[in-house]
Parts: sequence; structure tokens; C-alpha cells
Amino acid sequence: MSNGNASNFNNPVESYEGSEDYAYVSYSYKDADIVFPNLAVFNKLGVHVFYNEDPSKENYSPKCNATKIKNSKIFIPFLTSNAAFSKICHKDICLASLYGIPFIPIYLEETNLDDGLNLIIEEEKPIFKYDLSDDEYYDMCKEELNDIFLSEKEKESKMVRLFKNFFVTGKKANILDSDQESDNSDAEFIYMSFSHEDISLVFKDLQLLKSNEIYFKFDEEIDFNKNDESDLEWQDEIKTLIKDCSFFVFYLSEKSLISKRRIFECNCAIEFEKPICLVHIEEVDKIPFALEIHFDNKAVIIKYEMDWKEYETEYLKSLGLQ
Repeated sequence: MSNGNASNFNNPVESYEGSEDYAYVSYSYKDADIVFPNLAVFNKLGVHVFYNEDPSKENYSPKCNATKIKNSKIFIPFLTSNAAFSKICHKDICLASLYGIPFIPIYLEETNLDDGLNLIIEEEKPIFKYDLSDDEYYDMCKEELNDIFLSEKEKESKMVRLFKNFFVTGKKANILDSDQESDNSDAEFIYMSFSHEDISLVFKDLQLLKSNEIYFKFDEEIDFNKNDESDLEWQDEIKTLIKDCSFFVFYLSEKSLISKRRIFECNCAIEFEKPICLVHIEEVDKIPFALEIHFDNKAVIIKYEMDWKEYETEYLKSLGLQ
């Protein structure tokens, strides 16, 4: 392991001092020469990084450092044998954990951490850079950092593309462009009710139905800032869809339970006495009593406790497809 020093190594990226979101990078100053090239990778991905440039003890301010960690969007510790013995790195990691900052631990070499740090780090999803090619490492960083730093508008745009790609309106589950019309408008279909923000948790289910040539529909109005069911035109359209569906699937999550539109859909399914399957995609604190009394004798699947194969079998069985 190198014994470089931050003060004598030419860093390609300046430590960020602006007002936008940033990643806090923690590292041993002895590893500066192998850590700093990684900052250029983050910079290429459009991510601001803050790190302590000056390793001299007299210029290190614990109070300022704590504030920087607390205000960061994500905490990235570079783990090496040097970092494992660095008191500053230990403090950084403990502070980030205390403040509840998301972690991306990056191992630059095989590293043994003490039990205290292990308890913190083992809860996170690490990147083992020393086992990856440069391209693999870049792709992993891109995936992890994009999830954190994509703006709300960019996230919404990404969600809309997913919906457009997987809205199925044909007997053989063909993906239709917005200007196409289905020639199977009388085909039986399943109505899927889920928060648009949960698309990543429901996406694989849509693929499963598509691969089994199962006709399904859901609320196509992709407006993440609108949580109002009072639009009469929207209500009429949804009522008609749910009245005509053969089965209603409700994906339970904290987001779906606070969505007025999803609750409206549930009430429609109850009113029209549709067969209902409840899919728990995450653990929720409490189901509103008004819904709970109607959900008592419905099919229930606890997806977040199952592996995919087990869930797939149970899901298709609940829909009467196996």
C-alpha cells in the first residue's frame, strides 16, 4: 500500500465548498495517491465531493468536519489497512452512522476492520474495487451514485420511460406506442394499483405478466407531484377500468397507503366486489382501519419476505394462473 500524502500529491478534483448536494469522502491521508484518482471518477459522473485536503493536524477542525458529514448526501469511506488504523477515519465513519447518512464503502484492498467498524460497515452495500476492472468499477459507482444524486425531475423522467416501455394493452402483451390502439379491447385484464414511486419494486412483476402474455392495466397518469383524487375525469376513467377488470392487485407500501389515488382505486375495487390480491412489497407500520376490514379475507402475499421463485409461484397462483 502506498504511503502518499495529500499535501504533495496533485489532486485532479478540488474539494467542493458550494451549496449543492455532495458526497463526503473519508480516507487515510497515507492513501492520497490511490484515493484521489477515484475522485475524478465521481467528478465525471457529475458528483461534487468534499474531502479534507490538508492532512496537517493543526488544520483539522473536528467541528467543521462533523458539519460537513451531517450535511452530505452520501458518505464514501475508502477502506484500506491505513484507514483501518486511522483515528480520523474511525470518527468519520461513526459520525456518518450517527447522523444516518447513506454509505458506499469502497475497499481498495482486502482490509480487516475492528468489531466496532464492522458492525457499521456490514450493514452497507460495499464496492470491492480491488476485484473489479476499471469499467466494472465505473458502472457500479454510476449505478449507486445515480440513485442518490438524480434530481427529482430526472428520477421522474426515468420512471416515465419505464412506464411507457411496460404499459401493456394487447392480448399477447405487446408494448404499444402512445399512438397505437389495441384490437383486443374486450380482453380480460388485471388492474395493478401501486405508487408510481415504487416502480423499482413492481417492475419485475410487470415483466412476469408480460412474459406470460397476461393483459394488465394501471393508472397511466405519471404525475409524481399530484396526489389528489378529486379530478372527476380521472375518477370516471379509473372507475370504468376497475369495474371492467377481472382481478385487482394492490401493492402495499408506505407510499401507496398515503396516496389518495391508490386508496381511491382500492375503494373502487371494494365497491365493485372485485377479487383482490394484496402484495406487501415492504413492511408497513399500519393499514388504515377502513381498508383493513375489507382486506380480511383477501389473498395476501408478503413479497419482501420471499425469494423470487417462491414469490413468482405464489403470485401466479393467487391470480388463478397456476
